[in-house]
Amino acid sequence: MAYWRILSPEAVTVWPNIICPTSSEMYDLAIEKFTEALNHTDYEGFANWPDITSKEMAERLTHSMIARCYLYKGDAANALTHAQSGLVEGDDPFMSLYSAITNNVWYYQANERHQYLVDDRFADYITADPDEANRILIYPVGADTSWWQQAFYLSLDAPINCMTWQENELMLAELKLTSDNAAALAHVNKVRASHGLAPLATLDEATLIAERDKELMTTGARLPDERRFDIWHLGPDTWKYLPITQSEINGNPNLDIGPE
Repeated sequence: MAYWRILSPEAVTVWPNIICPTSSEMYDLAIEKFTEALNHTDYEGFANWPDITSKEMAERLTHSMIARCYLYKGDAANALTHAQSGLVEGDDPFMSLYSAITNNVWYYQANERHQYLVDDRFADYITADPDEANRILIYPVGADTSWWQQAFYLSLDAPINCMTWQENELMLAELKLTSDNAAALAHVNKVRASHGLAPLATLDEATLIAERDKELMTTGARLPDERRFDIWHLGPDTWKYLPITQSEINGNPNLDIGPE
């Protein structure tokens, strides 16, 4: 079996002919493309995008995407610069749209096949504060409330949020956590207020991580956060690889996957 390494910032040679690019290289490429996009925020085609309502919003969205790349890369200074110009309260979420004829993985993994379940911690969040059900959308599998599934993507054409103003606020909170804790707390409480949640009185790194976990549930943020905060969910000395799927192997004759 061949594996992609998903957590290390360094390049990893899995087998002699398969070299994974570094995460830093991938973020640099994304930053380059998003920076170029800032020169095209007056693109007329945006009129067909319901999420982007103005040139100014397109610019804010692009800054938020750049901020995320810098944040994941570990460049706090540049991340803060762009997050400060990012999405603001009231901006619509920027969504990736599905259609009924595409392979909506979230839908199939949560609604038709019950072997994909939500981690128990999300139910625990709601037990600790029932109002968290306003943003943590889960439901029990049958009468057994020890098994839960996500309720964000209940139809084949359900979109997924790529960037929201709430995520931008959480980036600002993280970037100000130690330098201006009061401001960081205000950013987090603005996000909580958008879901009808009571404000927090204090904010530390563990609380911020939990807020990101709740707010960004099922949007692909968890693995980068696990790497950044060193909170790998399987514990120490466990695997941190994803297998290269058979479809990838079949579709790329140049892959040398090595011994089974």
